[in-house]
Amino acid sequence: MTLPNPHADDLPLIQQSGACQSRPANALVRARRRQAELRATGQLERLDPLQRAATNPRSLRLAINAKCFDCEGGNADPSVQRRIGACEIRACPLWTVRPYQQRGAR
Repeated sequence: MTLPNPHADDLPLIQQSGACQSRPANALVRARRRQAELRATGQLERLDPLQRAATNPRSLRLAINAKCFDCEGGNADPSVQRRIGACEIRACPLWTVRPYQQRGAR
């Protein structure tokens, strides 16, 4: 006896570049679309690291992210994440824990 699947609409697999993606990937795509819709209507806004740290002042990770964001010039240009990851100020006490660095690049 086979029971009906309540998630039957989620079962089709997405074919991308020869590889199949399962339901979790489909759920991720739907979640991203939903966030984009909320952002477009103004119901969801994206906070920069300084604003995010202000919402949770006890978070060490958010404080480090905010300091690196501020040090690299904030939103002066769109590649701030790349600049933080490529930071060359090794004398900075946050250099080893800065965000957006490549694994093994320490």
